[in-house]
Amino acid sequence: QETLIMNISFPDETYRTLLREANRRDMPMAKMCSELLQTAAKIIDKTKADNQTDNQRGNDERREYRN
Repeated sequence: QETLIMNISFPDETYRTLLREANRRDMPMAKMCSELLQTAAKIIDKTKADNQTDNQRGNDERREYRN
């Protein structure tokens, strides 16, 4: 597993919410953000895979829906 150093900024309200959650879980803010980014990456990967499957089935999201 590769370690990547990133500087991320959040809007103040988002930062406060993340900090409260990190404190509630008794974990460092950096670990909280890392877990959040890992979860987001898994969701993006799953969505990408689901969209590829839909496209292979002919379910192109660009098609028009008609009644």
